[in-house]
Amino acid sequence: MTDHAGQIDQAAVAVFFDLLIPGSSAAEPTGSWPSASEALADDDDVWMSLDAASRAWLGASAKLIARTPGHQRVAAMAALERAEPVPFNLVVQAVYGAYYSAPLVARPIRALAERGPVEPSPYFDPSLVRRVVETQAGRRRL
Repeated sequence: MTDHAGQIDQAAVAVFFDLLIPGSSAAEPTGSWPSASEALADDDDVWMSLDAASRAWLGASAKLIARTPGHQRVAAMAALERAEPVPFNLVVQAVYGAYYSAPLVARPIRALAERGPVEPSPYFDPSLVRRVVETQAGRRRL
């Protein structure tokens, strides 16, 4: 995560992000996934997708969560989500979008897809894929 002119506590934001997406080890059935802070270490997508108020909210909330004892952080995040659902959800959407677009996450996604069945599903509708390709729906826009 880029420092953004010293405006944020990067360690606190890493704690916040990792509570949202903790990652997993290779021992997991789906393989190894990087944590959010790992995947987004040099990625500005989260910051670029948030307005100034949301960035400020994230900075303040991340500091609050980081100061919370480790065993109480999940409960503190849940309380924050209930207390301030709008800014919380804006940040969650930004983190998820950046995470699943990050190059470090592309590898486990590709590996998971390659482990799936290769024969087409009888429920597959090729017309849906055609429309997605034609309209470029879901394409990451910068």
